[in-house]
Order: sequence, then structure tokens, then C-alpha cells
Amino acid sequence: QSAAKSAGEAGESLEQGELDQAEQQEEQVQRELDRALDDLKEEEEQYQRLRQEELLFRITEEAAALLEGQKNGLAQVREVDAARAGAAQPSRADRLRLRRIARDEGQLASRSGELAQAIEAEQSFVFAHVLREVEQDLERVARDLDETGDYQTGERVQSLMEDAIETTSWVLEALKREQRERQQ
Repeated sequence: QSAAKSAGEAGESLEQGELDQAEQQEEQVQRELDRALDDLKEEEEQYQRLRQEELLFRITEEAAALLEGQKNGLAQVREVDAARAGAAQPSRADRLRLRRIARDEGQLASRSGELAQAIEAEQSFVFAHVLREVEQDLERVARDLDETGDYQTGERVQSLMEDAIETTSWVLEALKREQRERQQ
């Protein structure tokens, strides 16, 4: 508004033939426009920082929920594996439970993929790659726990689940560390 007012005054000075005054007013207009652009850039940078902090917060929460789901799934698989006591085929109740766990693990794999995609959008390719590996591990676990994988609950499946938990824990800790650094 100030620049527009100064520009109007400069125009009036030109119309009245006051070239020196018009030049001064034109310089004033340029300074005011430059200051307004600087203010705008600063506000944009602040907005981007806030947006990144909020996104980091949401991603951290999602990673924490993903980790809890993975730990819960592993605990349930261990329960079923212990109940089987080496039996080749799980009981009907255990098969139903394993199907549900497999479905949950598949959903966790999808969430891991979505999280990786969000992190890729922020140009953090290392974390995204790691979460893609978690996604692949959880998809494999989901197949193995279900009828397709013949309801496997043994050491290999549990090891894959433990690896996914360890990797997700690493990502979560790194995200929390980043949050602390930004707050400081």
C-alpha cells in the first residue's frame, strides 16, 4: 500500500514536471517493494519451517504407532508358535488368529510404505529406503503367516519381524533426535 501510494505521488510529480521529486519517489517505491519482498521471503521461510516441523511430528507419531503394531504382532506370533509346540499344522483357532495377524502385518506394511512415501517427498531418501525394506519384510511376514505361507510361525518369520522392529526403532529414534535438534 505504501509503495502504491508512493508510486501515485511519483506519477503526480511527473505530470507536474517535477522530475527530481518524481525520481526520489520512484526510488522510495523501489525500496518499499524490496522491503516487502524481503518480508514475504522471511514469512515463507518461517511457514516452511513450521510445516516441516509439523510433518516431522506427524511422521514421528506414525512411526511410533507402526513400531507398537509390530511389537504386538511379534508377541502374538510367539504365543501361537509356543501353543503349536512344533505341530506341523496349527489348530483351527490358531489358523484364524494367524490370518488376522497376517492381515494386521499387511496393514503395517502398507503404513510403512505410506510413511516412506511421505519421507521421500521431504527428500530424505535414506529413511525412505529403510522404510521400504521394512515394508517388504512385513509383506513377506504377512504372506508367511497366512495360508499362502502355510501358517509359518517359526524362527525365520520371527527373525524377520524382529528385524523390522529394530529398523523401525532406529528410524523412530532418528526422527526424535531430529525433533530435539529443531527445538533447540
